[in-house]
Amino acid sequence: MGVADAVRRTALWLILLLLGGANGQVVVPTFGTQGTVPEATVARFMEVFRQQLGLRTGLAVLPGTTVAQTLVDRLEPDVAAAIATLGGGRYSVAGEIIALDTGLSRRRYTVNLLVTDARTRRTSDLFSQPLVPAELPAAVAALTRAAGAFINPAAAPAQGSASLFITSTPPDASIYLNGVEVGTTAKPRELPLAPGRYEVELRKKGFVPERDMVTLEVRETQFLALILTEIRGGSILLSSVPSAEVFLDGRRVGRTPLTTQAEPGVRTLRLSRPGFRAHTQSVTVRNFFVSRVPQIRLEPTYESLVFWTPPTGFTVSVDGVVRPRNFAANLRPGPHRAVLSRRGVDIPFTFKLPRPGVFELDVQTHELRTLE
Repeated sequence: MGVADAVRRTALWLILLLLGGANGQVVVPTFGTQGTVPEATVARFMEVFRQQLGLRTGLAVLPGTTVAQTLVDRLEPDVAAAIATLGGGRYSVAGEIIALDTGLSRRRYTVNLLVTDARTRRTSDLFSQPLVPAELPAAVAALTRAAGAFINPAAAPAQGSASLFITSTPPDASIYLNGVEVGTTAKPRELPLAPGRYEVELRKKGFVPERDMVTLEVRETQFLALILTEIRGGSILLSSVPSAEVFLDGRRVGRTPLTTQAEPGVRTLRLSRPGFRAHTQSVTVRNFFVSRVPQIRLEPTYESLVFWTPPTGFTVSVDGVVRPRNFAANLRPGPHRAVLSRRGVDIPFTFKLPRPGVFELDVQTHELRTLE
């Protein structure tokens, strides 16, 4: 860090201490723009975003009219904290709206935002969401969910007879269980938890977040050791319902849920799963930032659909027909015979479709879960 950066950082935190904006209000100045973004689009987005964020968090949302635009345009943690204090609140939401094309028939944008708690100095990941003006409410809903989850985090998981012992390389990573921060790996210790299924996520500045799923039984202790990868450029974190193959700039990088490294700039994501329409969107990646994409919900290509994910090497047939794409469309309500096969070994079972709709079939438990 240069001398000028150090001086600027110190000055910003002095402002925070002197002004002491530590109430529960959220400062949301008008987002900056890149490229050609009509003023009417910005005004409409900000109006709906502030309104919905207030409803979601239950806090007063301030427009931050006293905050200089030069601060608003910089998505940096120290600057975002200064925005909160200068605007008279505890939290701030700084953002930018980036024009992706200049077509008049269907303008497309990417919205990036950063949420900061000036009191605790917590800063969110960089949330990135596509925006088409005609579908503005859906984009705002996704962004306000992400911002609201940071401002009003969920309660810590319940304690119980099971336990989880987590370590990381390197150490001193923050531990999140089901999205809630519960400690660090600086001094590893057992976490007493109620039996059940947990999403474990480790985060450390300068490293790609690492995630895993664990299922704890009654009075069981599990040990989890995760290795974090240093960020070179930035990273993208995304999930989808249902899970899908992910392609980054045309290259397959894995399956959701996923965190993947990416070069800085505007990157193109494509999610694909048979039986569902492919989803494509642009994500802005910045050096040393995690760009977090709000959960993507894939749209089925059939009104009635049963889909599944078989274990590696297995195929599934339904009603005597092999289904290599792992879905069956337009099945009638009622019982259906399925067979899970691998190398001449067949495991038959039945499932009952209660009604038309979109369902995920667990081929191991034989249960149907609705996606509606």
